[in-house]
Amino acid sequence: MAKQKRIRAVGILTSGGDCPGLNAVIRAVTKTLEPEGVEIFGFLEGFTGLVENRYVKLNDRQTSGLLTVGGTILRTSRNKPHKMPTADGGFRDMTGAAVENYRRLNLDALICLGGGGTQKNAYRLSQQSEINVI
Repeated sequence: MAKQKRIRAVGILTSGGDCPGLNAVIRAVTKTLEPEGVEIFGFLEGFTGLVENRYVKLNDRQTSGLLTVGGTILRTSRNKPHKMPTADGGFRDMTGAAVENYRRLNLDALICLGGGGTQKNAYRLSQQSEINVI
């Protein structure tokens, strides 16, 4: 049997429309992984934060009390890595930047919270880059 690799760092983002329970999941992930020594990177404004490498490190202190707070402390956006808006009103494929930031932070997995569109974009990202997406 192959020895499993120890998880050292994960990223988490919230994407799409706001909905109840996002903060509760962010809290649950942090409370589960931090005691195991896992670093948690919370990307701001969904896939935009991943592409632009904007994040906060999450810990128990930051997520304490979130269980009943609506919304998402990470904020959200509807932007897609393969179709990021540009200043001139167009779009650009930024999948490479998202993958580069994932690798630069030495992430073992990326947790994508959201609905159907978020999951479709997470799947596309995992298929195009072979990164671990949850």
